[in-house]
Amino acid sequence: IIAYIVHGYRSNHAETAGLFADYYLSRGIDIFCDDHVASGSSGGKFIGYDYFETMDCLKWIEKLKKTFGSDIKIILHGLSMGGATVVNMSDRCPDNVKFIVCDSGYTSGLDEICSMVGLQYRWPYSLLNAVNKVVAGYDLNDTDVRPAAARMDKPILFVHGTGDRTVPIEMGRELYGICSSPHKDMLVVEGARHEESIYRAPEEYAEKLDEFIREYVG
Repeated sequence: IIAYIVHGYRSNHAETAGLFADYYLSRGIDIFCDDHVASGSSGGKFIGYDYFETMDCLKWIEKLKKTFGSDIKIILHGLSMGGATVVNMSDRCPDNVKFIVCDSGYTSGLDEICSMVGLQYRWPYSLLNAVNKVVAGYDLNDTDVRPAAARMDKPILFVHGTGDRTVPIEMGRELYGICSSPHKDMLVVEGARHEESIYRAPEEYAEKLDEFIREYVG
């Protein structure tokens, strides 16, 4: 069993894997975490807000299968941009992925950028995306994870803190509502800020993960 932990914006593999190392290793589960484009030790100039990251993660899953066997079991655990990424790739994952955890994930890169800079009207969205297409080479509309959430059939746990000002909890609740998986759950942690749920409610978080592991991994 491998927990593939997917890091967030401007983070890296070591920082993110460290958050959950004690939990997963104590359950006898190995950890894998890579550096995404323009993050950590990886090259590239522009972060993809889940666009580049989704494609790369799917390739890494295939690499894990070739390295450790086609019968490996994988838990996808993403935080922030990583949370959006694991949702975005959910409808393209092989059966090796047994369940998904979306912690502090956003609805789209465009929504997240506009939320952070305080854009509230439609025309700045279009202008911002037009600039991104020219500079970074991709369409921010392609970072919208809601269509994938609406097609999802894999078990998924959403985690979000009510005090999250980086990715407002309303985005997490929207994704939970849209998600079509018959096996979905949501852990809401009162007062937790961005990616703080594991610190604010470690026992509750562990209990939820234990439930999913018992039910879907075995």
